[in-house]
Amino acid sequence: MKLSLLATMAVLAAGCAGSVPAPKDSLASAMDIVRTASSLGATGDADEHMRRAKSEIDRAIGLMHEGKNEEAQRLLARANVDAELALELGRENVMLRRARDAKAVVESARQ
Repeated sequence: MKLSLLATMAVLAAGCAGSVPAPKDSLASAMDIVRTASSLGATGDADEHMRRAKSEIDRAIGLMHEGKNEEAQRLLARANVDAELALELGRENVMLRRARDAKAVVESARQ
């Protein structure tokens, strides 16, 4: 009886694992964020996080092809975080460049 219950639970757990839908929305989101970060010309730390996000996306796509959607979802969650961090660091770099440019204009006007 105990063995039968354990076998049934194992079959149910395996069935549940296979029923996780492909994380297409997470994949699209991560890819969109990476594209946006790329358009900012990510450098330094932003570039590192963007490369990490791209690698995680590639690995998640492979997992999805293998039917390992739950693992792919977890990996895409990390990819989204890395991509968002790359995007924010890229935006910070843009703002710092603009601030330096504005400061240079003000200093040249004072002379």
